[in-house]
Amino acid sequence: MQIYHYHPATGEYLGDGTADESPLEPGAYLVPAHATTTAPPTSMAGKVRVWRGEWVFEDVQADQQLDPEYEPTLEEVKAAKLTRINDAKNVALDGGFAHDGVLYDSDSKARLAYLEFALKLGQDPEYSTAWKASTGQWVTMNAALFMARQPAYEAHIKGCFAWQENREKEVAAAQTVAEVEAVSEVMG
Repeated sequence: MQIYHYHPATGEYLGDGTADESPLEPGAYLVPAHATTTAPPTSMAGKVRVWRGEWVFEDVQADQQLDPEYEPTLEEVKAAKLTRINDAKNVALDGGFAHDGVLYDSDSKARLAYLEFALKLGQDPEYSTAWKASTGQWVTMNAALFMARQPAYEAHIKGCFAWQENREKEVAAAQTVAEVEAVSEVMG
């Protein structure tokens, strides 16, 4: 999988690389900090490509050009850390949740599908349908299964946001760059 590296403080595009495959999840790839799978746009004269949650062009300014001697400010390091924490939360949020040994999707499309299913159950409590779980396993989704897996789903969503909130508090409390860098970006 192709990845694109950016400067941790400025967000400026640094170059591309290849993500390693996860040893725990075949077919899943590990995207390191300060990298994205979104390709940057073609370069433009007098502009730099900068990652701000998406690639944008910014004017080249002497004080913003990459300098190997540049030391980011505490606020720049905090902002970069918060971006990476948010990215990690989003990856975890979309990573699925388990119920009775079955891994269910939890990405935005799945969350919408769960909402639609709940609405159908409101119209017809006997409604059921074939449902493909993350593992490729087919289940019959009905009111009983939907309600049985709901606590695991809610715990997953709440857990992701609680993790992010706690990391953001740690970043806010940090007084030095080293303290910011020590804040974990890995949900465990």
